[in-house]
Amino acid sequence: MSHLQWPILAFLCASSLTRSLWALDEATTDLRLLPPVEDAAAGAESLPAPTPDADQSPAENAVAEGDADNALIMDEYTWQNWFLPSHWELPDEWDNSFEVGIDGSEGNSTTLTLRTGANVRRKKDWSDLKIALNYVKASADYILTKHNAQFEIHHDWLLGESRWSPYAKSIFVYDEFRPYSCELTLNAGIGYRFIKAESTTLTGRFGSGASRKFHGSGNEWDPEAMFGVDFEHKISDRQKLRATVEYYPEWEDFSLYRIRSDLGWEMLLDERTNMSLKLGVIDRYDTRDSGQNANALDYTLLLLWKL
Repeated sequence: MSHLQWPILAFLCASSLTRSLWALDEATTDLRLLPPVEDAAAGAESLPAPTPDADQSPAENAVAEGDADNALIMDEYTWQNWFLPSHWELPDEWDNSFEVGIDGSEGNSTTLTLRTGANVRRKKDWSDLKIALNYVKASADYILTKHNAQFEIHHDWLLGESRWSPYAKSIFVYDEFRPYSCELTLNAGIGYRFIKAESTTLTGRFGSGASRKFHGSGNEWDPEAMFGVDFEHKISDRQKLRATVEYYPEWEDFSLYRIRSDLGWEMLLDERTNMSLKLGVIDRYDTRDSGQNANALDYTLLLLWKL
């Protein structure tokens, strides 16, 4: 550092210290003795309770009222929003649920089963869209014994107050322990609601389409008819039952057919988190598969969260 810079630096430090002393001299100090404890408590009781500010957010008002739990849930970025499905923020027009179940054992044998799934539904005046995903993976003594998944999309075009509704449907199934690895089903047709009540609905369907198996002995499209029934019943405010049965015969030979059944029962366990207990059964039967491969049955007992 040059000889000229040292005096400049000293002058700046001195001026800063002088300005600080002037500020302390100008500030007035007012020291008072604290009141006794009894007087302070009485004074605190006499103060009016703060009122929520209209300009504050719900989370800030909750903190002001002392409701820390609700403030934590209302906060936009909290660990609940990431970890608990009940706090995931999704559009109001979508009715969604997430389910998961796991069981296992250790000892003479080691078993582990993981089951998970998701359901999405959007219903409007003219449209009813349903999307469902189910996944199962199981092992025994570290050997894979079950591995399958099913993805389904179903759309109904609602015609006002009419009981008739055109529909389109697609189902994709992956199963590592079938003679084929994947199966795709596409069909469309017309549905009729035999029962349309607040707590019960019964819909019959008739349509036509085709299915195809991949990575198997027959990789061709098979034209099929479709006869199906959808049933939903609300047993109580906490219980719901649903069932779907579909019959797919080949147009060329009705002795070759597939039957797909999907049953489910739900019981609400906790209203605050929208957590329910779900018992489900999915059965797929195909006469074109021989031996034990003709039938595939999956039953589940899961925890379900409505989002």
